[in-house]
Amino acid sequence: MVETAYGVVNLNDVTPLQTLLNLAELRGELTNLCQSRNAGWGGLEEVRVRILRLHRARQCTFAVALKTETGTHDLIGKVYLGDRVEVFEIMEKLWRAGFHAEAEYSIPQPVAYVPSMRLRFEERVEGRSVEEVLVEDGLSEQLAAAQRCGSWLAQFHTTAPRLGKATVLREELASAERWALRLASLGEPFAGKAEAVFQKLVAAASALAPMELRAAHGSYQPSHVILAEGRTVTIDWDNFVLADPSRDVAWFLVKLQRLAMERLGDHHALESVAETFLWNYVCSGPWEVLARLPVYQALFYMEAAKRDLKSQLPQWREQVGIMLDQALRVLSAPAMDQESSLLLTPIQRRGDSYSREN
Repeated sequence: MVETAYGVVNLNDVTPLQTLLNLAELRGELTNLCQSRNAGWGGLEEVRVRILRLHRARQCTFAVALKTETGTHDLIGKVYLGDRVEVFEIMEKLWRAGFHAEAEYSIPQPVAYVPSMRLRFEERVEGRSVEEVLVEDGLSEQLAAAQRCGSWLAQFHTTAPRLGKATVLREELASAERWALRLASLGEPFAGKAEAVFQKLVAAASALAPMELRAAHGSYQPSHVILAEGRTVTIDWDNFVLADPSRDVAWFLVKLQRLAMERLGDHHALESVAETFLWNYVCSGPWEVLARLPVYQALFYMEAAKRDLKSQLPQWREQVGIMLDQALRVLSAPAMDQESSLLLTPIQRRGDSYSREN
């Protein structure tokens, strides 16, 4: 039996999961895992599974609670429609590279991968997501969370082994052109804005100097950062790539604005959080990211506008307009204005004396 948001059900009765996971086979693999030399948990007595997220029948994330001879143990499981062993392998390499449980900046411990089931088990990290903090807590807690997010990403970009498939700006610009054409087909007021964004985006991208690619999370955002006791943990490594580090920073900033818009009712509501995140990132991360941020922010604003259009939610027109306006804003702002607004404001606001030296 499986516990879901709808109660306890038989997993095989949940139609979207039938091609992804068989409960009897799952229990067998968990029995083997508990009795393995690495785990050493003894005989398996009881299993409870709680579905956390289903991605269009392509993958499913679930929590696993195990009762064994030695006590209770909690894991996260993730099953895919296709083989994703490379995600487990990358997590193992990151763990060995220093992002382990004893480190201040870490990832969940990879536990096992079952090739026959396309299934990965990893540590279930106890703590709150940064998204929860930003939605539920006050300003001081929000800024503390932003500091930890910026510091984690800077540590990752400067020390993580450079692994994964390379993603290049040229390919992302091709996607942006398709999104611009789709948005332009809606007519005004979207057509003119979409065309202007893409033209400015191409011009800004062509002016960028080359930058060395680094390990990138690929979807670094508040919901993927867990604030655990003594460590900051980043989860969900499915989109790991080798990329311009500006990409991760821009994704986080755009996701912050989306969170503010969707959960707090004002896309400006988390601006101080964005400033604090970026300041803490550049204090120990690559400073060159600042000049490159507008290009990647605009790309992700365009992608968000495309997703809003596709969603056809009641507010989609308003959200598409906001995203295009934000893309125009970052591409039109002088470079110095961007640096001062995102970096000097936290200094002035707190009256602290900051230094880039560690």
